[in-house]
Amino acid sequence: MDFLIFLQSFARPALDTFFQAVTLLGEDTFMIALAVAVYWCFDKRLGFRLGALYCLSMILNNSIKEVVAAPRPIGMEGIRSLSIESATGYSFPSGHTQGTTTFWTTLSQAFHRWWLYALALGVIALVGFSRLYLGVHYPEDVLWGAVFGIAVTVVGGPIITALENHRFTLWWPCLLLAGAVGAALLLGAGADSYKACGALAGIFTGRILDEKYIHFEVQGGIFFNIFKLLAGMAVLLAIKEALKGALPEGPAGDFTRYLAVGIWTSAGAPWIFTRMRR
Repeated sequence: MDFLIFLQSFARPALDTFFQAVTLLGEDTFMIALAVAVYWCFDKRLGFRLGALYCLSMILNNSIKEVVAAPRPIGMEGIRSLSIESATGYSFPSGHTQGTTTFWTTLSQAFHRWWLYALALGVIALVGFSRLYLGVHYPEDVLWGAVFGIAVTVVGGPIITALENHRFTLWWPCLLLAGAVGAALLLGAGADSYKACGALAGIFTGRILDEKYIHFEVQGGIFFNIFKLLAGMAVLLAIKEALKGALPEGPAGDFTRYLAVGIWTSAGAPWIFTRMRR
C-alpha cells in the first residue's frame, strides 16, 4: 500500500494518459487480435501456440483469483484508481501481467532474437507497472502474475509442441489439457474462465479439423493478408455479438460463444481463405 501511495505521488495527467494506453497492451482484445493475425497471415502453428497458451494462462489466472479472493486496492484510502473497467474480478494475480508474460515469452521463444527478448521484457514491465500506477493491483499481484505467466509457457509449451509434431494424434496431451480445464472449473471458475475455456476448446477443435480436412497454409501477398484480417475479424466480431444476443446469459452462453469464435478462428476462416486461393 505504501509503495502505491509513493508511486502515485508522481502522478501527472500526461502519465495518466500514457499508462492508460500502455495497459491496453495487456487486454484480451489486443492479445487475441495479435494471435489471430499471426495464425492467418504469418504462421498458423505459432498463432495456435500463442492462442492456446494465452487461454490456458487466463484459465489458471482466473482460477487462482477465485481461490485466493484477494481484494483490489480500488477504493482504499489514499489510492487513486484509473481504468477501473479493466479491473474485473479479484486482485491476485494480475491477469494483464500474466497474459502479457505468457504471450510475449512464447513469441520471443519462437524466434530467439535478442531484440525480441528485449521488446518482450519491455512490454511485460510496462504493462505490469501500468497496473500499479493505475491503482488496480498490488506489487505482489504483478510479480506473481509474471511468474505464473512464465510457468505456463515453460510447462504448456512442450505440450503444444508434442501435439503439433504428432499431428494431434497424441491423446495424453489432449487429456492433460482437458484435465487442466476441468480442474480450473471445479476450483471455482468465474465468467472469464468459461470464456477462456470455450475459446481454448474452440481453437483446439478447429485446429484438429484443419489438420484432418482443411490443410490451411498461410499464403498470398500483403493485400490478401489485409483482406483476411479485415474480413475475418469482421466476421469474428459478428459471431461474438450475434451469439451474445441469441444465447442465454451465464456460463453456458459464455462458453458456447467463445467456442464458436475459436472454431471460426482456426477452422472456419482458414477454410474460406483456402477455397479462395484455389
